[in-house]
Amino acid sequence: LTVMSTKNNNDGDKIPSVLQSPSPPNGLLVQHSFVVYRDEWNGDHLSFYNVLNFFERLRSIQIGGPDKLKMFRLLVVVARIDHGVVLPLPLPQAKRKRVVLVETTFVMKNRNRTCDCHQRLYHVNDDDKKQLVAQAVVTLMLLDTTTGRPAKQTPKWLVKRFT
Repeated sequence: LTVMSTKNNNDGDKIPSVLQSPSPPNGLLVQHSFVVYRDEWNGDHLSFYNVLNFFERLRSIQIGGPDKLKMFRLLVVVARIDHGVVLPLPLPQAKRKRVVLVETTFVMKNRNRTCDCHQRLYHVNDDDKKQLVAQAVVTLMLLDTTTGRPAKQTPKWLVKRFT
């Protein structure tokens, strides 16, 4: 995970060009805020591991949790992670609890057999302004837990959760 180059924004701040990509494609946009605990910070930064944990939390909430999938003998697995970037920007000391906002745009692909999750994580500062910290495109795939093979089709209830 590297940042190739930076450009100045209107305020003169340097922003990695990889994060200046166009908006994610049309799909279902879901947002959720999480409190960040001290042990989740690596100094003044979030590690990529912890960023992926926040991304996973939002996806699990959207699905309805692991118990929902167990009823249908399904397992959601991460098939691929693309464009994963965590900014090496030090975050200011927070006066209150640190909060992050995860935004995910769900886009169903391959006849609803996979789902691309365009995910961004923002730090929400004390005056409720967002600062982009990380982004990735996480591709999900369903496995049938009885066979261990890819599911033949995605249940309609799950397609509705992602569209």
